[in-house]
Amino acid sequence: MPAGLVLAVPDPRIAKMLRAARVHLTVPLATSVDEAERLLAARPPRIVRNHELPYDPTASTLARTYLRLAGEDWDLPDELHDAAQAVITELVTNAVEHARTGCVLHLALDERRLHISVNDHRPDPHRLPQPGVRDSPGYGLLIVEGLSRHWGVTPHDDGKSVWAILDTDPASRKG
Repeated sequence: MPAGLVLAVPDPRIAKMLRAARVHLTVPLATSVDEAERLLAARPPRIVRNHELPYDPTASTLARTYLRLAGEDWDLPDELHDAAQAVITELVTNAVEHARTGCVLHLALDERRLHISVNDHRPDPHRLPQPGVRDSPGYGLLIVEGLSRHWGVTPHDDGKSVWAILDTDPASRKG
């Protein structure tokens, strides 16, 4: 998938500010129109999408739809798409059932990995799922653990992010 947006930034001061703001991680910066045209024809090093999901039983279905659309745009291999679909289903279902809030699905793809994160809006530091701990009911997080290179939980003041990293290289992938 080629880049859909490139910023042509002839002023070095503006380019420096954009890099400091980390804009270049999601939108390529060019120093000329010729470079911008070359960058438009190339895939960016990292592609990111975020989707708000409702506190509703349909949230997992919506998340899988967003993944399918991103997967088509990003040319995800079927095997990676299938693993990501299982991980997203579990993480979004857990957010809806246990946090009882809407959530944000975050997808980020680079040449080595697909990063999936589901951010809910329920801060509860006493009920954070733990990687490697198998004392919770169901098998959802065991599925996430089995399909991911790494997974974990990051608490925030207004909730938590449960995330998983999947390898893009089939030889490196679990499962």
